[in-house]
Amino acid sequence: MGSKKRVTVVDAYHDSDRGGAGILAGVIDTLHHIENEEESDIAIDVVYRFSDGDSRFADADRHTSVRYPDVQTHGQTISTSWPDKFPINYIYALKMVLTSLVVLVLPQLSKRSGVHAIRNSDYVISKGGHFYQFQDNNSLRSYFSAYHKLYTLLLTIRLQKPLAIVSHSFGPFNNYAARILIKYVLRHASYTSAREVRSLDIIEQLGGDRYNLNADTAFAMDLEVNEGAKKIINENSLTEKDFAVLTARQWDFPNYDRAEVPQLYDDYLSEMAELADWLVAEEYVTNIALVVHNNGTHQPHEDDSKPVNSICRRMNHSNSTIIIDDDLSPQTQSELYGKSKLMIGTRMHSAIFSFVGGAPALAISYTHKTEGIMAMLGLSRYVVQIGTMNREKAKKRLKEIIKNRESITNQSSERITILKKELTSDIKSHISQ
Repeated sequence: MGSKKRVTVVDAYHDSDRGGAGILAGVIDTLHHIENEEESDIAIDVVYRFSDGDSRFADADRHTSVRYPDVQTHGQTISTSWPDKFPINYIYALKMVLTSLVVLVLPQLSKRSGVHAIRNSDYVISKGGHFYQFQDNNSLRSYFSAYHKLYTLLLTIRLQKPLAIVSHSFGPFNNYAARILIKYVLRHASYTSAREVRSLDIIEQLGGDRYNLNADTAFAMDLEVNEGAKKIINENSLTEKDFAVLTARQWDFPNYDRAEVPQLYDDYLSEMAELADWLVAEEYVTNIALVVHNNGTHQPHEDDSKPVNSICRRMNHSNSTIIIDDDLSPQTQSELYGKSKLMIGTRMHSAIFSFVGGAPALAISYTHKTEGIMAMLGLSRYVVQIGTMNREKAKKRLKEIIKNRESITNQSSERITILKKELTSDIKSHISQ
């Protein structure tokens, strides 16, 4: 048995955000595989993006702590909870900034367990996601937002801990003040990887050092060997490979004229309902499972039950439709999706989970990260844009997926195996410095 290493994984989000939970699971599983391969001992701490005083932190790790009982979880290194009312909120924000600056200078004064976890760690890994985008045109507000989001990484650099920023999406950064901070972090990180080409280009433009392309770490998530997915299938009278899964999300179409947004969103929901009805009417599947991928307990605008219920109300074949709103772990979700015939996934990670579980997906793209992820699998053909959903194109692609299901799943499985090996190699290199 080799010497013990302490690795702190930061930027964990919330288990209600299934994608974020899957990303975290992939990092932890990769570390466990490295531990077994090297016959070493790796102690893992996880620091969440919600602080101890934030009510959202109370259940942030509810699935992670069960799945990984030996992993120690901690609140954010800086407060994420403050009053809403003016001027108290500004006074509190000023106090928070001043306190955090003191901790940067004298980190030993902090009583936050997340700070202590980083101080005691040998290596720090910032798990992936799309946290690092700063678009506020107000320079002061944008700088504060960037400082707050990047604080844990700034603290890690201050403590001179090797920092790997793994499989993130970056940008856009339309504010000079915010770009100063992100440039500083990227230049001081030991290693940075983007999960799609566009973000890789942004890192290069910002002058990042030691960077490359990595898969989203949710691809590295190990599935559970339990009866969770099978139980849901039985309870809802579904038959394996005879139902399609649809996931939906609230979306405000940020790149479109504000006056067009209500109609665009309505059209999106109607198109999803039409595709679901078509799959049943053409007898490609017997049932539709509308799954609430994220339940929004961490952020109301992330509550997928609203669009899911709206799609169901618009369907002609609603009697063949089941809404699944169970509080599932990302592993159980992935197993459930894998038992379907196919997935129509708006949530990017619902498509990833489907491929990990063993079923093909048509991805509904709402940002560049979806196209990048599908390109990594060599499946760019199976992407439809949310703002310009073409029903006939989508039906054509779905027919192809059904006809070529086995070859598509074989291709994705082979590609995922390669991506996992590359990810393991890069993380192993980081914690071997």
